[in-house]
Amino acid sequence: MERRQEAFSLVEVAIVIAIIGLLAGGIIGGQALIGNAKVGRVIIDANQYAESMKMFKQQYAYLPGDFPTATEVWGRADGGTPITSNCAAPATTASVGKTTCNGNGNGTFAVETDNEPFRAWQHLSAAGFIGGNYTGIAASGVAHHTIPGSNAPKGPLDNSGFFLWNWGNVGDDGTFYAGDYSITLAFGATTANSWPQGEVLSSTEAQSIDTKADDGAPGRGAIRTIFSYSTSCTTSTSSTTAAYALSSTGPACTMLFTQTYRGRWSE
Repeated sequence: MERRQEAFSLVEVAIVIAIIGLLAGGIIGGQALIGNAKVGRVIIDANQYAESMKMFKQQYAYLPGDFPTATEVWGRADGGTPITSNCAAPATTASVGKTTCNGNGNGTFAVETDNEPFRAWQHLSAAGFIGGNYTGIAASGVAHHTIPGSNAPKGPLDNSGFFLWNWGNVGDDGTFYAGDYSITLAFGATTANSWPQGEVLSSTEAQSIDTKADDGAPGRGAIRTIFSYSTSCTTSTSSTTAAYALSSTGPACTMLFTQTYRGRWSE
């Protein structure tokens, strides 16, 4: 008895390979679309937080975090036993929810002592301007220790988060590019025992955000980066000559949205 051996023809093999290629291309293309959407979400989220801060100030006459009578609206986070007369110090426990502590009402963030940058997220959430629950205090007793999802919002990219801080006016110093960084919103990769300063966007992605919403220059305008934390992101420590180093690959940039409460940048 003769056995007949079946085999794929070259045409059939070619069809299978073509189908596999199309499937692989679709998966890769889909992943690229998802990645691009997440990058685009960065500026959308930043704008949302800026608008929320402006609306909060319009409603309460103070910036979130700096609001000196917040406890009269939402109650004390320390259970009614204030550590200071206006409950400006950290609560005795990291209370999550609407109860909070006051800011000192000086028009900016008292960053080192009053947890105002972290109270800002708690005040915004309590007022219903943003979602989430936030502790209102720095983690581990370190003034700038941020845990996205706990005391500040998570970012749209994996292991990323937002951070509010008042760096004030600085010059070109090898870390910052010269400018006013009062109440600036930062976006970067989560960093242990610190603020999310890690490299999170490629230079191309950072330039795309900067160009669409600002001037496309990493050391000028309202949207910037920090040189010393992402040395592969830009080409120079000079604010006047720095450009995005587009030859670099992979995560390279941390983004700064300056003067957040003024909302000087838009999508």
